[in-house]
Amino acid sequence: MNPRDLRVSDAEREHVVSLLQRAIGRGLIDLDEFTERTDIAYNAMTRGQLNVVLADLPGLVHVDAPRR
Repeated sequence: MNPRDLRVSDAEREHVVSLLQRAIGRGLIDLDEFTERTDIAYNAMTRGQLNVVLADLPGLVHVDAPRR
């Protein structure tokens, strides 16, 4: 099974939201983007869906994000 297909927990979703809060603090995203990405994170069912919200943010990678 592909790790991106594994289901995520509430703790993983909260961790990603905390990373998004850091992104606001660094000026990488604005409040509207934060809201959109947070909605996606809270509704994510799999790691692949969850990692999408961090993929374009340098230095903010969820530990299970695919390596490029």
